[in-house]
Amino acid sequence: MSKEELDIFDTLSPQSQFKYLKNAYNAFNKSLNLYPSSTHNGKGDAFRHAYFNALNVVSIGKYYAEKLSTAHENKPYKYAYEYKEKNMDLFNNNTGRNYGELRYLSPLGDTYDNIYRANWARHDSKLIPTNQ
Repeated sequence: MSKEELDIFDTLSPQSQFKYLKNAYNAFNKSLNLYPSSTHNGKGDAFRHAYFNALNVVSIGKYYAEKLSTAHENKPYKYAYEYKEKNMDLFNNNTGRNYGELRYLSPLGDTYDNIYRANWARHDSKLIPTNQ
C-alpha cells in the first residue's frame, strides 16, 4: 500500500478493512486463474484492477473504493514511462467501480413461467443499488 492508501485504510472499520484485503486477494487469484501469463500490465492486470474495484463498491461503497484505489496509485515513479501503468490502472479502477454500481428491481411481483416480474399491480418496483 502507498502511504496515502494506508492512511485511508486505517480509518476504516475492522470489518471494512477485512473486506478490502479479502477483495484484493480474491481479485488477484481470479485474474491469475483467468490470465496466468499477463498479471502485470496485461489483460490479467486490467481485469484485476476492474474486478477489485467492483468488489469494493459492493462491499465497502464507491466512495472508499475510489479513495483507496486512487491513493494506491499515488507512488513515485521508478522509471520514465511508469506513468502509462498508472494511467492504465486508474482507467481500469474507474471502469470496475462503474460496473460495481449495478441496480436491481425490488419488490418483485408474481412469477410467470418461473420468472419474477416487475410489480405492475401497485407500480412500486424500483431500481435499488446492489450494495444496499
